[in-house]
Amino acid sequence: MTGLFIFTAYSIALGSIFYYLQQPYNRDWWLKITTAKPFCVYYFGPFNSKKEAQENLGGYREDLEAEEAKILKIQINQSLPSNSLTFCPEEI
Repeated sequence: MTGLFIFTAYSIALGSIFYYLQQPYNRDWWLKITTAKPFCVYYFGPFNSKKEAQENLGGYREDLEAEEAKILKIQINQSLPSNSLTFCPEEI
């Protein structure tokens, strides 16, 4: 009987671990915009959802285009930003 109890507890614990490992990270959403002329990577956020990030994209895009930056790539993801929210290697 003790063996059955230990096996049940072990199964529940292992099942819980695998369940939490398969869950998406509870991280904020970020916009990552890469530009040319100047070459820079900008991070905007954090946002509570992907939808919220998409809704705010237009404003950030307009600001960068007003500064005559050419937008190369836009990503919306849950990756954490770098140490700096703006990275321009040409300025270093």
